[in-house]
Amino acid sequence: MAKTYTLKPTQLDCEPGEGDRTNIVVRVHWAYTVVDGDKSAGMGGTTEIVYDPQQEHFIDYADLTEEDISNWVLSTWSESKLETYKNIVDNQILVTSQAMPWAGAAIAAYAEQQE
Repeated sequence: MAKTYTLKPTQLDCEPGEGDRTNIVVRVHWAYTVVDGDKSAGMGGTTEIVYDPQQEHFIDYADLTEEDISNWVLSTWSESKLETYKNIVDNQILVTSQAMPWAGAAIAAYAEQQE
């Protein structure tokens, strides 16, 4: 099965703006995840968004979509940064969480005390 990588914005930081351009997104907090079958891993980060008041195309805050924001973030990432993030989450997917070896004995001892 192929791995699926996903970038999901989790929070937007805004400046007030002026006139009819308000709630200007200046920072995006995001989660970048990989799913490989029944395994998954992820990381988080932030990306600064540079606002140019001279730009003609402006999207009102209320009209922004997850895709708009994800595309803004991805447009700031170089190919090497994207590969680095993929490597980070790929390496995390190989790590499994295990119960501490002594935890089972401690739980059993506690249960015996309660009898």
